[in-house]
Amino acid sequence: MGNRSAVERLVRDEEAGVAEEREQYLYEEAPQRNPNLVDRLQNLYDGHCQICRWDPIDEYGESLCEGHHIQWLSRGGDDVLDNLMLVCPNHHRAIHRCDAPIDWSDMAYDFGSHRERVAMDRHLV
Repeated sequence: MGNRSAVERLVRDEEAGVAEEREQYLYEEAPQRNPNLVDRLQNLYDGHCQICRWDPIDEYGESLCEGHHIQWLSRGGDDVLDNLMLVCPNHHRAIHRCDAPIDWSDMAYDFGSHRERVAMDRHLV
């Protein structure tokens, strides 16, 4: 909240209408996030994507995986560890673009055309 350049980067690729709504949310309603939670996931999973196990640290020497809120903050989710997963940028983008929900019965994201199981879930079970 309050970081105009960060908000502009977040809404740059959104379609008209959606961008304005998201921008308003980010400026006026978005909850503060605890960066320590993602750090804890980075340590717990050694920087690997919990879905595909990709290891950006080995490949690039950098922690590139991101914290994803399983129940999105904009949909009432909490910023707590058991509502977060560490995912690679590709999976993070796909989950959001496809609006893929997680099916807790088999720990898989449902992309409509296919499902992708969570490979590492030790903090969620």
